[in-house]
Amino acid sequence: MSSKWSRWGSLGAPAEVTIGDPVVQSNQDGRLEVFVPGGGVFFNRWQVAPNVGWVDFWNKKGKPQPNVDVRTLTVGRNQDGRLEVFAVATDHEIWNNWQQAPNGGWAGWAKLGAPNPAGGFSGILTTAQNRDGRQEVFAAGRDQAVWQIWQTYPNLGWSRWKRLGAPGPGLAAEQSLTVTNNQDGRLELFASAADGTIWQVWQTAPNDGWSDWKSLGHPSSEIRLSNPCVARNQDGRLEVFAVGGGTFFNIWQVAPNSGWRAEWNHKAPPSSKVGVEFLRVGRNRDGRLEVLAIGTDRELWANWQEAPNGGWAGWHRLGAPKGAKLTTKMTLGTNQDGRLESVVIGDDGGLWQIWQVR
Repeated sequence: MSSKWSRWGSLGAPAEVTIGDPVVQSNQDGRLEVFVPGGGVFFNRWQVAPNVGWVDFWNKKGKPQPNVDVRTLTVGRNQDGRLEVFAVATDHEIWNNWQQAPNGGWAGWAKLGAPNPAGGFSGILTTAQNRDGRQEVFAAGRDQAVWQIWQTYPNLGWSRWKRLGAPGPGLAAEQSLTVTNNQDGRLELFASAADGTIWQVWQTAPNDGWSDWKSLGHPSSEIRLSNPCVARNQDGRLEVFAVGGGTFFNIWQVAPNSGWRAEWNHKAPPSSKVGVEFLRVGRNRDGRLEVLAIGTDRELWANWQEAPNGGWAGWHRLGAPKGAKLTTKMTLGTNQDGRLESVVIGDDGGLWQIWQVR
């Protein structure tokens, strides 16, 4: 069953600021909220009610300190529903800022710091929630290793930094980290390695310690994979998607919480003249996964499972806003009613959105 998408709509941009990669997260009440770094601070904007329009202004949150600027960010969610922003700053350390109450205002910045052996952080970070509700943050150190820090109790308190290590070949120069929960609640993290392979590391039990790194390989020595994304099928099996050779490849667990198939699957590019540069993956309300990809034509393309856990329909062109082309700065969120919504920065410097209407 195909999804029908809206026309492009503009979210504008904060005045006189160049913005970085956007992140979308859901509030406890179901309203989507988008966050962007820019001008050393972060800006946010939110839906006025679940599944509908957005406020007509950008809210601004100040710098962590007068001489410390926000570079990149990700957004997590506490067990009690409060959103929390994690940012890599110009001091190469990580700072956090959280809602004082679910759906509400913000507390101000605190420092999670950086471990001395890491030499600070490069700017790549991601976060997920343990089965018991505690948030866990993963960040790429300047030592090319992945580091982790976690809440000691749900909604409050943080551990010290711990080194999770790195794939055998080391992290790719253009690092990418993605993490999600297995069906049994165990976190599983995926990273792109320096040799163009994708690697994984996972919790050995929910809320507990971690395995050694293991390679998922690549399709061939000629294909270098990057930009891994992970999603969970309706039946609980994780599926990883990565860009390579102008298209995307995918690989999946043979059973929920289990091992992975031996070979990567290949999907044809959008057309003979259009390749894939960047992608994000979401899950439709009926359980079908859907890939949104920025093409080499700087337009948006969609490809979806024809049935939950099943094969793929083929590419559908979603285009680009009138008068603008798309960059690869894209994020994907899910409305309370299950409709996917994508937010992308255009080459005009503004944020553009497109959403499923069914």
